[in-house]
Amino acid sequence: MNRSTPRLQQALSSVRAALSHQPFGNNKKTAIECNNVSNESNRSRDEAVDNNQEGINATVGAEPNGIPLLDVASISVEGSQGHANEDRCVVVSNERFHLFAVMDGHGGSLAGDFLVNELFKTLDEVYDDGFDHSALARAMEDLDRVFCALATSKMDMSGACLLAVLLRLSCYSS
Repeated sequence: MNRSTPRLQQALSSVRAALSHQPFGNNKKTAIECNNVSNESNRSRDEAVDNNQEGINATVGAEPNGIPLLDVASISVEGSQGHANEDRCVVVSNERFHLFAVMDGHGGSLAGDFLVNELFKTLDEVYDDGFDHSALARAMEDLDRVFCALATSKMDMSGACLLAVLLRLSCYSS
């Protein structure tokens, strides 16, 4: 058992406790903190979250799109001591679809932060009564081009691997 396991269990317990008091669907918008847990033994969990999260929260909209969200949580464990956590998550919904995304950042936080701010807006623009595969591919390529131009202008070498899940009502209809 490594040193981060008790802190990870504590963070999971905190998320479960917070979620048990705020069921989705009752509020217009509900914020879900994407917790980051540090391996540094001399810092508290709250300090690690504050220092690594950089104020980025994921949100879940409560507008009805036919797919109820009952429980959504995210925890990111910092890999090595003294190394800022570059991982990000996004959980956001509108009346048409839910987006769940995880960005595994590397080389800095710019790429992950860019995706947190731009991914949902881009996908929302592409959505037209469903997602067309070629339109999604073009949207991801456009995001990549825009980020590369931004990173080049800032001489930034960061990047991120993106995993995104899109849920829409018509996927569950017959």
